[in-house]
Amino acid sequence: MILKVRMKEEAKKNIGVIKKHFFDKNDKITSGYIVGLAVENSSNISKVEWDNVIKKLFSDKKGIEAKSTSVSLRQEIYDKILDIQNMLQDSCGKRLYISQVIDVILELVANNLRKTITTEDSLTIFEWNINARTGSHNYIIPVNLIANEIFDKNPHIFVLTEFVKSIGWCDLKNILEKRYFVFESSYYPHQNGICIGVKKECGIELVKMENEIKNPDTGKDFPDFYEIKIKIKSEEISVIGTRIRIDCKKSNSSNRQERLLEQSQRFEQYKQLTRYIKTIDNVIVVGDFNNSRILGNEVENEKTIEEIYKDKDSIEHNFQKIRNFVYKESGQKISLYTATGNLSSIGAKCTECEAEEPEKNEYFINKYDHLLSNYFTKDIEYKWDFLRFYKGKEFFVKNPNKKNWEIAKGYPDHAVLIAKILLKNNG
Repeated sequence: MILKVRMKEEAKKNIGVIKKHFFDKNDKITSGYIVGLAVENSSNISKVEWDNVIKKLFSDKKGIEAKSTSVSLRQEIYDKILDIQNMLQDSCGKRLYISQVIDVILELVANNLRKTITTEDSLTIFEWNINARTGSHNYIIPVNLIANEIFDKNPHIFVLTEFVKSIGWCDLKNILEKRYFVFESSYYPHQNGICIGVKKECGIELVKMENEIKNPDTGKDFPDFYEIKIKIKSEEISVIGTRIRIDCKKSNSSNRQERLLEQSQRFEQYKQLTRYIKTIDNVIVVGDFNNSRILGNEVENEKTIEEIYKDKDSIEHNFQKIRNFVYKESGQKISLYTATGNLSSIGAKCTECEAEEPEKNEYFINKYDHLLSNYFTKDIEYKWDFLRFYKGKEFFVKNPNKKNWEIAKGYPDHAVLIAKILLKNNG
């Protein structure tokens, strides 16, 4: 039978999703056939799913343009649509038009199919310290810079550290939400937060769980921290953004004992983080670990660490120490990964009007941004190509102490960390 219906643009998109799942893009399949396929695949939809889409349908007060379309349906498909129409009327107390019933069926089936789209058994993770510095100095978010960089790299998940919901946040969030589900930690004055984004329609299912805990035992000595949970192919994964906090007054003190104490406080934050994540089956942590310059070859044991960091403040908190600690504390389940080579994640070379990535120097390796996970990780690297946007005096300031140019406050001064996570864990 031929049925005349008014089809919305969203319904056409859902037809496209269903067609892509079952057929080759070159196959000539009619809209009526796709509607029939959707009806046949609607039997396993739960009442909760039906109710949620109905609520969305009734809550949408906007007039959405729809075009009259003819669809050819088999009689048995049409009869099933009538059965669903009656079922929905019993559920919501209103009789929907046939066009509305078809819209609901298409949306539910397409949404379920989106969840089954594979991510090729890997995830691309993006982490960036965006240098908000607790929102001080009338901080304004560089909206276009951040959005362009995320969209250019197109990761499955992005994490922004040293993030503050300041002027420009509503604009940035609106832009990012075109492609990502966006989550952010609560705002506290004069504190940094975390922002996490999960790409839409890429096979990642959101689990309704956000966590902003401080120290689970004492409520203090915990780093900047924000956690969400996702699910991929029925496997639940915690995604955490973090940043080890620095007490700048103590870290710059002329008293070495104060500086050592400050470094030990950084390591205490890291230990608390590690003790929390070791209890999670599947976890991906990215962030700024503020571990200072790396000495040695990155793989030293405890005895050698004491020797190479002797007389250095960072003997209390250094790269090798944090790498060894998480591996041992987690029973070899969780490893620390970082970019290979001698390229630093901080320290861009700056002049009055432009910036370049830091020179590779085996004696000055300043890698601060890392990843912790029970999953194997490959192709992890630092990206500095966003510096091409820094053209002009407003992006730079002269350091009065060192008499050199630096990236101005409020503009990202860390490299972007890009990592590929293989969804096959170490355990």
